Amino acid sequence: MPKLSRSGQCCQTMRCNNTNTSYYHDDGVAFPFRIKDVQPESCGCQGFGLYCDDELGLLLELPYAGNFTVEYILYRSRKIKISDPNDCFPQKLLVLNLTTTPFRRSRSAEYQIYNCSGSDYPVDDSYEEKIDCLSGLDYTVISDKSSLLDGNTKPSCTFVKQVSVPIGYAYFTKSSLSYYSSVYLTWDRCVTCGKKLHFSILFFFLSLSLFIFSLL
Repeated sequence: MPKLSRSGQCCQTMRCNNTNTSYYHDDGVAFPFRIKDVQPESCGCQGFGLYCDDELGLLLELPYAGNFTVEYILYRSRKIKISDPNDCFPQKLLVLNLTTTPFRRSRSAEYQIYNCSGSDYPVDDSYEEKIDCLSGLDYTVISDKSSLLDGNTKPSCTFVKQVSVPIGYAYFTKSSLSYYSSVYLTWDRCVTCGKKLHFSILFFFLSLSLFIFSLL
């Protein structure tokens, strides 16, 4: 199990001992997030569990899409920036499904994915791009940002899927899908968890007050 640096109790801010992880800005891992297998479930909200990896640093696992590297977490604005440890984010986007997670897209950019016959399919650079990490010896996978075209309108191509890329800000929308090496997710305020945490703190101070009063 990877070593962790921490201070105080188990529910206080923790971080992985990995200097290659850029989420170390100021905060580390704090509520509503927790580090699984190290901190108890009461230290965070459901769906906010993170992992420490000796080589990759801090990881977030999402259903169907697998592990993502956590670049950093902005607690005040409720944003988490994640990237693909295998450097093929379009592959992650094909299976990314946030419906069963506490995360959502604040804004998104739409792209159409096509599978085209042949490794030398002529790509129109004005609105198409070849996705190298998804293409093979006898087929070319391309993305198209034009919303005017629907599936099966390209010769020798099969429409695969329309993907929504989570982005942090509207003006960060990029013309090519492969330009995205990381994306932003956000989450709503964790009301239920917050009430539980608030009750725990209240109970602690009440117990402390009764203990001090009994000594008087």
